[in-house]
Amino acid sequence: MSAYEITEIEIVYKNPVAPQDMAQVKHSGGAFNVFIDEWNLDRLHLFAEAKLLCLTGAGRVLGIANLPSGGASGHVVDTRVAFMTALKANATSIYIAHNHPSNNLKPNDADKQMYLQLSEAAKLLNIQLLDYLILDYNGFYSFADDELIARVIHNDDYYFEKMLPF
Repeated sequence: MSAYEITEIEIVYKNPVAPQDMAQVKHSGGAFNVFIDEWNLDRLHLFAEAKLLCLTGAGRVLGIANLPSGGASGHVVDTRVAFMTALKANATSIYIAHNHPSNNLKPNDADKQMYLQLSEAAKLLNIQLLDYLILDYNGFYSFADDELIARVIHNDDYYFEKMLPF
């Protein structure tokens, strides 16, 4: 008999949706549509918020998660929470989006640093960071579309690598 009481850790992820019925996201515009449909639009210009979109290797949506929220003046994505969630969902690729309450879609230095931090974590965990979006009612800014994330084609699959400097 052990002198210590040990808590068992159980990792559970339940998806009641059959794979063929899952939405599929193939590009930043598709990711934006999923994010904006799930965003509380009444808060879009009030608070900085971030969301994580988890995908299968075939681009099927496993789910969307709210990431810890920031205030009215800024947001930093908690890398540990983002990747803990992606790992729990067994995601092979992810999109991350956040809003700027200022209504300015242009990435600032903090956004660029956040992207680099997320990119490094994704690489270590073998999860593809497909894009990092800044969104608004009317549209979005895409790091990938602006080629701040390089698209590398290998065997007809897209892989993403960071491009430096910004």
